[in-house]
Amino acid sequence: MRKLFYLLLVVSIISMLAITACGKDDDNITNPFEDITPANTDWDVFFWDSTIFTKADSTIYYITCNWLGATTGLTSSDVISMIINDVAYPLEGSFWGGNWVFDGEAFLLPGQVYSVELFKNGTRVAKKDIRMPFQCHAVFPATFNPAQSHTVGWTKDGTNQLQYFSGWSSAGGDFSEYDVMLASNVTTHTMPANTLQSFGDNTYYTVMISQLSYVRDGRTAFIAESGHSKNYSNYPTKEEIQFRQRLLRQKISAAL
Repeated sequence: MRKLFYLLLVVSIISMLAITACGKDDDNITNPFEDITPANTDWDVFFWDSTIFTKADSTIYYITCNWLGATTGLTSSDVISMIINDVAYPLEGSFWGGNWVFDGEAFLLPGQVYSVELFKNGTRVAKKDIRMPFQCHAVFPATFNPAQSHTVGWTKDGTNQLQYFSGWSSAGGDFSEYDVMLASNVTTHTMPANTLQSFGDNTYYTVMISQLSYVRDGRTAFIAESGHSKNYSNYPTKEEIQFRQRLLRQKISAAL
């Protein structure tokens, strides 16, 4: 179960690339994130508050560093690591979907500003201060019917740079999604009816409100996310997660 949970986090992190690729949403809310592409970025580094999916008492942040540079720019012998507030964190590398990804975790506090440094083979690549977003606390509908509209309201422990509302459904290799960027002062959003598809009795649905921070140092982008989500129906299978991985990577490749 922990493996599936971690895979779901990685998949959701991949979807963040789609966030950075769009400039405005349907409500003309400007996205302050720059487009993140191999033309201007070698590394995109994500910090994910694990309580997005669990609302656990302890706050583990998952760290994922995605290499966007040329495939020849990294080898299996390269060592990628991070230093956060003078504490070293090793990262474990893997090569999947044609991309190098390096993962780790750290205990961090929402709302706090941290000095983050990225290293390759002991040489610093980038250094920047970034705030872990303040957490939000949402009230979700008790049940989910894709044929109906659903309103979600939330409170926040502080003001964050940007908010992102999303939802997705999946079953047996089929997938649908909904996403919208929100102004930082918004505390409620209604997902219209029929924006997510039903694929039968085994369809699972997830609705999520995300809080985001973003900074850059040269060709390295740092993004931190906190949030609150609710899963409806069955927990996704490994096959469904792998399908979401493939679908999102195709979307990213098309955007790039």
